[in-house]
Parts: sequence; structure tokens; C-alpha cells
Amino acid sequence: MESVLIGVGDCSDVTCLCHMDSVLIGVGYCSDVTCLRHMDSVLIGVGCCSDVTCLCRMDSVLIGVGYCSDVTCLCRMDSVLIGVGYCSDVTCLCRMDSVLIRVGYCSDVTCLCRMDSDAHRSWIL
Repeated sequence: MESVLIGVGDCSDVTCLCHMDSVLIGVGYCSDVTCLRHMDSVLIGVGCCSDVTCLCRMDSVLIGVGYCSDVTCLCRMDSVLIGVGYCSDVTCLCRMDSVLIRVGYCSDVTCLCRMDSDAHRSWIL
């Protein structure tokens, strides 16, 4: 698994959103408990966080975990890609297994999954 790639598609196994280091987010198996949160009252967890973090734009291409001074959202850029920015429509991020992680509503089920050699689309962190 590449530590800097996030792909959107069908997941055949259970994956999680995890901290790869202090700034990068990777998708795969996490040995420690992490989470993804909104800065507002809505909490989107992939585990438990000891502090409040958010998914934010570090610059034009990077996604970091930390405190965000501006409001950002996780959004579908098109039918396959997920980007970070202001969304004009409601979107979601969901797990393919029994646990759904929502940022809005999806008309279809998608997931954030680990990249492999067969994956062709990704959002590069």
C-alpha cells in the first residue's frame, strides 16, 4: 500500500482511515485508533480521538489532519474522485462494510479504499 494515495471504489476487505504520520492520511489497516471529525458538532469517527481534528486543505493539493481555520468539506469532484473544498451539494464518505461514515447523503454507495496495482483512480495527498 502506498502511504500517500487514497482511492475511491469497491473494497473487498475492511479498511480504515488512519494517520500515516503527522500530516498524511492513508487508507489501510490501522494499528492505532484514529478518527476523522468535523469542526462543528457533527463527528465522523473511524475510532476515537483524544483531541478534535478535522480534514483540511493544507494547500492546493495536500490534505492534512489538524485544526482548520476555514470551513472545508469532503466532496465528490465527479463520479469517481473525492476532493476537499467547498461543496455546493451534499456528499458522503461511507464504508462498504456495516459501518457508514457520512458527510451528507449519497445516491449510491461508495467507499474510501486502499490503493493497489489494479487501481486507476486516486486522490494524491
